[in-house]
Amino acid sequence: MAVSNPCINQATRRREVASLDAAPVPLADPAAVAPDLAAIGNELTGLVRRALLDLPPLQRAAVELRAVGLSKEEIGAALGVKPSHAGVLVHRGRQALAVALRGVVGESV
Repeated sequence: MAVSNPCINQATRRREVASLDAAPVPLADPAAVAPDLAAIGNELTGLVRRALLDLPPLQRAAVELRAVGLSKEEIGAALGVKPSHAGVLVHRGRQALAVALRGVVGESV
């Protein structure tokens, strides 16, 4: 027991002291999104997801593959269609999405 008291005393004496001269610590996360903008984003994501689900399967797949950066040739190979038809599928899918989302994002789509 004689050793434990000095150890406890030593541990309590080594407390770090915050400097008042140090740079201020930011209290808010700069990457955080305002709650109202997050809610709008979540609502828009749900609307786009539903609009995508309403597309025919080949159009949906073509639009999704194009969104991740695949070329018409790669989309055609993945879907088993010619590259020109893959381009048509992407175009028609995007048109259908624009019509479905026109009331949400405006006429500019």
